[in-house]
Amino acid sequence: MWVMLQTVDPNIPKYQDRLSVPGMMIRPKTDALEITYNVSNTEVWESYVKMLNNFLGAYNNSKQVAANEFCRPGQYNEQPDNGVLNIPKRACQFNRTMLGDCSGLNDTSYGYRDGRPCVLVKMNRVINFYAGANKTMNISCFPKKKKTPLDDLIKEEDAQKLGEMAMFPANGNIDLMYFPYYGKKVQVSNMAWSILEIN
Repeated sequence: MWVMLQTVDPNIPKYQDRLSVPGMMIRPKTDALEITYNVSNTEVWESYVKMLNNFLGAYNNSKQVAANEFCRPGQYNEQPDNGVLNIPKRACQFNRTMLGDCSGLNDTSYGYRDGRPCVLVKMNRVINFYAGANKTMNISCFPKKKKTPLDDLIKEEDAQKLGEMAMFPANGNIDLMYFPYYGKKVQVSNMAWSILEIN
């Protein structure tokens, strides 16, 4: 197996799923899909803050400037080989400051201290995936609706408690310049943040 893996191009990830559409993940990562905490119980939400700080380290502006390029927004970052290997491919900067109030730079508790937590929606990377039809990709978040009366997983009162949300980058948009993903090791995942306000 080791000998076979040595024949694989080092600039292309060795292990790939055959996905055509990326999946989404949320952060902070918890055992369940629900993020619950009490503002007065700092031990719980401080663990969330620590997870977010660790995750966002790669998005610090200084690291992004050193490892990636400034790209022109509004167009795909295509890097064809044109018969000659164009390696390594370049990745566009995704700076932490783009995450506004959820960057953790101004509010180091990511809103957890005030009961307005930031939740990250991260898009998994899929090699050669192009966002749809030359339009900026948009992530939106809504409370999940009940599909059937038997759907006990969704509590109606939970959906009613969810108040206004703010998205970062603006409107949850992920620019075309972050597509396609070529497998560059320093390229971070695209993401959007939501500030959740509880009624």
